[in-house]
Amino acid sequence: LVKVGDDLYRDSQIAEIRTRVETLLSERDRMTAAEFRDLLGTSRKYAVPMLEWLDGHGITIRNGDYRTLRRPAASRS
Repeated sequence: LVKVGDDLYRDSQIAEIRTRVETLLSERDRMTAAEFRDLLGTSRKYAVPMLEWLDGHGITIRNGDYRTLRRPAASRS
């Protein structure tokens, strides 16, 4: 289990979210919190802590109102 904010997620859920984020950002280059919320079909209450977790784990980087991939998915191991 992975703790994100006050909630727990299964590793498989985190992997699915990461895949969705990487796919979206490889197509669009950047996303807003609202786009992320819509991508997951959740509320802002759950989306924002997950975005912060993604930032903190080096998957995304925040620049103002936008998130981008920290580095291209192809260069990840």
